[in-house]
Amino acid sequence: THAFASGSDAYRNTLARMIPLVESGGQLLIADGYLKQPACPEYRALLGEAIPDEMTHAANVATGQQLGLVPLAAWTSSEQEWDDFEWRYQRIIERKAREQPGDQGLQEKLQRRREWMQAYLQWGRDTLGYGLYLFQKP
Repeated sequence: THAFASGSDAYRNTLARMIPLVESGGQLLIADGYLKQPACPEYRALLGEAIPDEMTHAANVATGQQLGLVPLAAWTSSEQEWDDFEWRYQRIIERKAREQPGDQGLQEKLQRRREWMQAYLQWGRDTLGYGLYLFQKP
């Protein structure tokens, strides 16, 4: 969704911009993050407002409905899928930073990524969710 907008309006704005591209009766599949529970203050400081506390799985479905779409299905990723995603990305950054020790930007990215993983382990696994939403345009 960040290709169409940033911050807390990214999901809604993405749907709104994609709806005109879909023919009547056509389907739209979108995926985005959501919160399983409100973020604690420390985690909120790291997340910023990109995923506000009110952006829940149910709210993501409701957003599509508010924009005139008919929900057909909604799925959530499992903790195992989240872990696979986070750790796979961590391995990529660790490897790139090891292979390019002189790249200061990459070393800074590695540091941010390590901080992110600490926060993910402490708060993220219980707080973040990832959903896929299938809608139909009437």
